[in-house]
Formats: sequence, C-alpha cells, structure tokens
Amino acid sequence: MAGLCEGGNEPPGSLKASKRGTVARWVRVFNEGRDRVENMARPGHPSVSEEEVQAVSALSDNDRRETNRLNMRKIATRWVPWDLSEAQRWIRYDTAQTQLVRYDREGDDFLRHIVAFDETWARSYEPLLKRQSNEWRHYGSPRKHVSQNHPILLQDNARAHTAHTVADLYRRWGWEMFFHPPHSAELSSCDYDLIPKMKEPLRDVRFRTVPDILQAIGRSIRNINRTGAATGIIRLPHRWQRVVDNAGYYIEGL
Repeated sequence: MAGLCEGGNEPPGSLKASKRGTVARWVRVFNEGRDRVENMARPGHPSVSEEEVQAVSALSDNDRRETNRLNMRKIATRWVPWDLSEAQRWIRYDTAQTQLVRYDREGDDFLRHIVAFDETWARSYEPLLKRQSNEWRHYGSPRKHVSQNHPILLQDNARAHTAHTVADLYRRWGWEMFFHPPHSAELSSCDYDLIPKMKEPLRDVRFRTVPDILQAIGRSIRNINRTGAATGIIRLPHRWQRVVDNAGYYIEGL
C-alpha cells in the first residue's frame, strides 16, 4: 500500500489506492480521537423542502399574526448615498451653517432668488415606490413667484454643471452659483422634492414611445406649476439646520 501511495502506479486487478496526502490526513484525525469514517454532521444552512416553504408562506399570507408568533418582522434597508469622510462632513456642516447665516440675514427673499435645476432619466416604465408622496395641497394654493433680480443657481456637482465654460457663462449673465457640497442629494431640492413629484404620475405606467413619455412629463410639470406642489426650496433652511445639528452627517426622517 505504501508503495502504491507513493509511486501512484497500480498493478492490473488491484484496488485503487488513496493519495499519500489523503492517507496522512486520515491518520492525523484518527490520532486526534476520531473513530469512524462516515461524514460527521457539520453546521450550515438547514435543509428545507419546497413543500415546507409553501406551507409557511400560505400560513403567513392567511394570518399575518402568525409572523409575530414566529418572531418575524419586516425590515427595510436604509440607503446611504456615500460613506462620508471627516473632511466631507465638515464641508457639509460649514456649507449649511453659511447658508443659515445668510438666510437669517436676508430672510425669505434669499429663498425666492434660488433657482434649482437638475436632470434625470425618464424611462418607459417607472415602478411604484414603497412609499408614495404624502404631501397634498389644495388646487387653489398660490403659486410661488421668482424675483426678477439675478437668480442663485442650486445644482449638484455633475461635470455638465461645473465645467469652466458653464461657469463663465453664468458669471457673464451675473448669476450666482450656489455652493453644493459633494454627495449631498438631501440638500438639493430637485432630488428630494421636484423630481420625485414629477415622476409620481409616471409610476406603474408603461409607455410605448418617447413622445408618450415627453407628453406625460409635460403634463406632470404643468400640474406641479399649477398647484404649487414643489416646496423643496422653502424647506431648505430646515434641512440646513438638521445638517448642522448632525455635525455634517446625513439626515433622515424629513
């Protein structure tokens, strides 16, 4: 046997021998106290049949209280845009603090000068969200009017927004560029207010052509303008204050 293990040559009619490493491993485990060659039970994922899965699923569908008795609960993941570094948190804190000071000095006139814009994808099908928009306004609500003075542009840091040619054009027109800290979608009114409301009527609708999508977007924007539903800029001071209170960390529950 030793010769077969070492040389690996098997004479005609002989039994196939194990490799030398396998024999050495078995010798070691038997010396450590093992007394059988059958596979031992190992920890791991329990074996569950498809019938058992269907039975539990039907039970929970018929009586939701069973999930409590089974110690089950629904959980939802929390999306974090970015793992902020200490320097990024400080930039967010300093930016929010600076805007709050300016808001305290200029009041609502400061907000009326802000013009926020961004771009987004409009697909042929937008799935429903887990939580739909819960902000309602009466159709008779007054529209917000932008001051005729120079606007203050609120935009993210996409290359199309921060290119030198774009910045030069804004300066030539006398438009002020609002500083927006990186990875801060919750401080952009387009991201947390306007775009979600614009896409709300598009959800769970399948469009066949691009013109159909454009018409639906146009109707949605006109409805937002008519009802004055976009209130993201008015809520900016509250969000700035939350960022200051959180020392630059992301804010939740707004």
